[in-house]
Parts: sequence; C-alpha cells; structure tokens
Amino acid sequence: MPQLDPFIIYTVKLAMDYKSLEQYKSTNMIETNNENSNILYPEAMSRIMTIKTWSHLNEGHTPKLSKDNILSLLYYADKQWVKSTIDLNKMIDKNNQDTHPVEDAVEHVHRQQQIYFDTLHLLHNIVLPNKTQPRFNEPIWFAAQVLHSQCQIRHLESFTDQLYPLASYLYESLDNLRVKILCVVQQQQHELSHLSKKNKNESLFRSIMSSISNIYKNKDTNPSQLLSILTPHLTVFLRHWIRFEKALYECYVQTVFGKRHRCLIVERNNPKQSISHREMQFNKIQNNLPAQLFHDTFTQLLPLTLERAINLNIISVGVIQSLDPIGFVAIPRLAILAGVTWLSHLTGWRRINHDTLPIWLSSQQDHLIKIIHSLNQLESILLQTPSEDAPHTFVKTYHSLEQALVSGRSDGSPDLEKDIFIYICTMADSILTSIHAQSFNVVLWHLFKHFGLQFDNDMEEEDAVLIEECIMRLSI
Repeated sequence: MPQLDPFIIYTVKLAMDYKSLEQYKSTNMIETNNENSNILYPEAMSRIMTIKTWSHLNEGHTPKLSKDNILSLLYYADKQWVKSTIDLNKMIDKNNQDTHPVEDAVEHVHRQQQIYFDTLHLLHNIVLPNKTQPRFNEPIWFAAQVLHSQCQIRHLESFTDQLYPLASYLYESLDNLRVKILCVVQQQQHELSHLSKKNKNESLFRSIMSSISNIYKNKDTNPSQLLSILTPHLTVFLRHWIRFEKALYECYVQTVFGKRHRCLIVERNNPKQSISHREMQFNKIQNNLPAQLFHDTFTQLLPLTLERAINLNIISVGVIQSLDPIGFVAIPRLAILAGVTWLSHLTGWRRINHDTLPIWLSSQQDHLIKIIHSLNQLESILLQTPSEDAPHTFVKTYHSLEQALVSGRSDGSPDLEKDIFIYICTMADSILTSIHAQSFNVVLWHLFKHFGLQFDNDMEEEDAVLIEECIMRLSI
C-alpha cells in the first residue's frame, strides 16, 4: 500500500500557496482598476455549491434532535446544508454590488458542508466500527463540486479530464447516500409513530424510547437494522471518496515535484498484513497512552513524530524497544522540527502571536524564533527557485536534517541548515538538563513502552498506519 511522507504534504502546500500568491499579485497588477474582474464569481459559486434537495419530513414527523440518534443528527445536518445553499442563492439574486455578504454566505456553506461530513464520519464509526476512516475534509468535497460543475481546479487544469469522472462518481454516490439516509429517517419515524399509537401507556412508551436510544449509545453492540440498511451505500461512497482523494493528492504532488514525484511514494514493507490491522494496531497504541501525559502542544507531537520516524527508518524499532538513550535524545529534537513544519497546524508555532510554549520549553522562546527565522529563509529559497528539482532538493535537505538530529552530527551542512540544527539541539536538549527532565523522561518511557509492545521482533520492519490518520484526528 503506497503512502506519502507527511512532509511531502507540507511541501506541496507551501508550493501551492506560493503559486496562488504569485498568481494573485500578477492578476492584481493587471486588473487593479477592473471592477468586473470577479463578475462571474457569485454565479459560479452558486452553481458549484448548489446541491440536490428532496422533500423533508412534514412537521410533526421530523425526528427529535438527539446526540444518541445519529439519524436525527444527519437529518438536521442535511437540512441546514440545504438551507445554507438556498441563502447563498438568495444573496446572489439580490444583485448586491457589495461582495462581502456573498463571501460570508459562501463561507457559511463551507462550514455547513464540514458539519455534514463530520456527522457522516460519526455514522461511519457506528456502522463500520472495524474500518478506520480519517475525518472527511471538506476541501476534498469542494474540489469534487468544482469538477462536477464543469469547472477547473486552480493549478490542476491539465488534470481535469483525469479527475472529472472520479469527482462525478463521488458526487453521485453522496447524493444516493443522502437520499437513502432520508428514507431511513422516514422509516424510523414511522416505526416510532406506530409504537406510540400501539402503546398508550406512557411509562411503557418511555421504556421503548429508552431502549431505542440505547441502540445508539452502545458502541459495542451491532448497528440496528435501520442503520445496517445504509451500509452498502456508505461503502460505495467511501470507495469513491478514497479514489478521488488519492488521485487529487497525486496530481498536486506531480504538479509540484514534476517527473520525480513517484520516487516520493513509500511502499509499505509488509504487504501481507492488512491495512485495517495496521490501523487498529496504531489506534491501540494511541488509546493506551495516558492522556494526561500527552495533552500539551509539545507532548502531543511525540507519538506522531515517533510513528513517522519508524516508517521512514529514521529510528529503528529496536532503539525504541531497548529504551536506547538515542531515542530519548532524538525524538524531542525531531518533534520540535515537526512542530515548525508538517505539524505546525497543531502547535501554532509559525503564527506571529502563538500561544505560550508548554512548560518543557517555556524558557526557549528565543531559540524557537531563531529556528523559524532560519526555516523561513530555507523555504524562501525553495519557493523562489524556478528549477523543477527545487522541491525535491528541499525534501532531501529536510531528511538530511532529520538524520543529523538523530546522529548528532551536521558535518558538511550549509550554514543555514547548520544553524537550524544547532538551535533545535539547544532547544530540545535543554529539556533533558532542566528540572523537568525526570518528568519528561517518564513521558518518553510511556511512549516507547507502548510502541515497543506493539512491535515484536517479527514486525520490526513493518509500518503501523497512515500518518495522515493521526494528523487528522488531532486536528479535529
């Protein structure tokens, strides 16, 4: 099963953001005085974001909103989504010259779409509890909407013919799932109505309602017959979502890295073991970790950093299992590097006014500023270099920096990389010489213990799980 280093995702995002910024500057210089430069924007967004609607239930037959009834959550999430698209169309029909209300209405549709997909993710966890699925990201769905509406995705124009059919399959599979969910909601309301008429005794009816509610509360029981009706439709939707997301992702990588993009895909070392087994394995590690030890902006990076280090053979499983001192020194260093790059969305350290550093690093604010300043310079070189090899060189530079942080040697590195290496080592190693050293070593001991127990000698060369899954779960 192929997977991509999450740092590749970070590099792709950097390059795409830069291209968009340069494109905006270029367009702005040419069309600064053109009042009609965005004249098609409202109509295009209305066409893209409008979804099919069906007759919702009559008043009195609608489900009562309850967190224990996933069908009620889906019903109202769908209803609010539809309403947001209607509000958008009304806003556009007013022909208001002020674009701010339209932009607010578009943003509201985006929020409602994410709410719906988050609710759909809850349904997935109930109906298919043994199949791990990351959170559905709304931008993936919006990309499918754009393509399905005969429009193109910025920077991926040349891939339109390749992506369009996948987007349409995804779009249609969601429509089918939405219709089926509404039918199941209607069936549920019909059954509840029948029970209420049959059982006039109020206490008996309350007992029945309570037992129905418990079906949704108890995650260990099999899904009810009503929910199981949705299983084939949800499975089809998942299949098309995964295919489209993977294709979209690969197109972005190819756009940034060109012909060399395929060498960035890492094949899993043990194809015999199923993906679901590996995912369940890493989920078990996560669940067993003491939550009180991994809750701040630094310690939450440690499991993700260690997982990636094992996947990419930066650190061997043997080092973790034997509690080798190399692991205790290297993982904090790698975590700081991750916290300012591919996991910066969790830490917020790249923001100008980020939160106070956790207690482990509270005295290292100056070094963090130096790391970010040097990293900004390194990334600027990447973005401003027109060569197709520049992104690939940037990734190689990052991997070399990681190896240096583990080995403790940066011989022969350029000055900028050496500066980053020194600042990170100073910042991370300060933890092991501070008054908090013993407490932090306890955190690392728990982390290594749980990882080590999950990888016996026959599984040392094996990956655990897609790192994107962990990132998504911590990002929710």
